Amino acid sequence: MGEVLIDGDEIYGDGINVASRLQELADPDGICISSSVFGHIDGAIDHGFSDAGAYQLKNIVKAVRVFKYSPAPLGGHQERAFRPFIDLPVAEKPLVTGGCLCGQVRYEVSEKALGSMLCHCRMCQRFSGAPMLEGTTFPVGAFRLTKGRVKIYQSSLIAERGFCAKCGSPILYQGRIGYWTNWIVVTTGSFDEPENYPPTYHLSTESRLPWLNVVDDLPQTTCRDSPSLVEAYRAVGQDVP
Repeated sequence: MGEVLIDGDEIYGDGINVASRLQELADPDGICISSSVFGHIDGAIDHGFSDAGAYQLKNIVKAVRVFKYSPAPLGGHQERAFRPFIDLPVAEKPLVTGGCLCGQVRYEVSEKALGSMLCHCRMCQRFSGAPMLEGTTFPVGAFRLTKGRVKIYQSSLIAERGFCAKCGSPILYQGRIGYWTNWIVVTTGSFDEPENYPPTYHLSTESRLPWLNVVDDLPQTTCRDSPSLVEAYRAVGQDVP
């Protein structure tokens, strides 16, 4: 998605440029879409798209988060044999590394992100001291501290937050109930390379500050319109704040 301009028989603009670059990345008979498109169709169609990460596309200023779909069966490729003296005999490097402002806390993440969001809720505003907080979600087992410890604060009955006890940098958000315990949200700003994880939607827009001008076309939702949040608070006998 992006600006498309039509001038006679000519069609051009960012939307065309991005689509052309994504076509080059797609597998034969496959499809590549941007994160903004994925945000609009996620859950609305039966086909599943896998997160291929961020790409710096030719003539496109900002990195584009790419989601891929391929009709090929998942088990259709052969595992490449290990090559002694050429391949490193260790697991793949972590996909994400990061840490706090003072360097006392460091972490790494070993699996791909499930998604990134910009949250405008009052708790995230107070936690970060900013008008909104971007967080990227991962499977909980993929996150590992490599240095130091995080201080845990239970911010509600359904979740807790972690931060550096020395400099106060917000690091993580962790669900406490049900399937929420299967994932962890890591603050994108604490990544070593946060530019590779653009957000895909806005959450808690009912608390968005009136002087904050949001100019992107990402999907937006309120907390009360988020079924997962409603269900979680109902499980602890509360309404969504």
